Amino acid sequence: MSWFLALILLSGLSVKAETYGVWQYSVSNGEATITGYTGGGGAVEIPDLVAGIPVKTLGFNPIFSSIPVTSVTIPNSVTSIRASAFAGCSAISIFMPESVTFIGVNAFANCSALKSLIIPKNVTELGFAAFMGCPNLTSIYFLGNLPFVDNMMGGSGPKYTFMGTPSTVYILPDGTGWGLTFEDRPVVRLSVIETFNLGQQSILTNPNQNHLYTESQFTNNYSAGQQSILSSPNSYGLYTTNQIQNLGLGYRDWE
Repeated sequence: MSWFLALILLSGLSVKAETYGVWQYSVSNGEATITGYTGGGGAVEIPDLVAGIPVKTLGFNPIFSSIPVTSVTIPNSVTSIRASAFAGCSAISIFMPESVTFIGVNAFANCSALKSLIIPKNVTELGFAAFMGCPNLTSIYFLGNLPFVDNMMGGSGPKYTFMGTPSTVYILPDGTGWGLTFEDRPVVRLSVIETFNLGQQSILTNPNQNHLYTESQFTNNYSAGQQSILSSPNSYGLYTTNQIQNLGLGYRDWE
């Protein structure tokens, strides 16, 4: 057994699982932790309540590692994505709400199909090897300031956060604490290219002209030139053009 697989297995905790539909969960202090999924895959939306109990945490086990999911949407109730939650997940897109503040050990490790990921602005800590072994994860967008990274090996040791993952790290124009690299990956500060006068945030772009849209710009039937931009029913920060297409939403690509 490789040390990487061993780390994923050891990072899980043995908990007594309850079942609610296709979801396995545990309860502590009146809050639920989703620990497993037995559904058919495809586009999955994690519930904000199981058996009337608020879902606050995901993980301590790989939830989707053996299920052919294409996308996962996390509800606004979740604050912590714990150890191995999405390890081995087959999803192309995973959407996190602003409520998430913590991403744990191996949380997104070995997600072979994941191409981009948006980290909400309130995330302040990343666990060891959080995005390790994701060969197609080329773009990761941080909406907040520089998070603390628990690398377990000391500050002078190898950087495991993105080991085996060829990501470029994109940050917002007002993000603080960032340098030219983050965990041995290049950091690119995004630029503003379009601003609306409707109390909305700006559209952002990176140097490759991969445009980003803030959720506040997604209002039902909002007219953008000759096309409409349709909204997701919930707020998930920024969407890239590719993610909008994956969601089946209309979009306008500002060139």
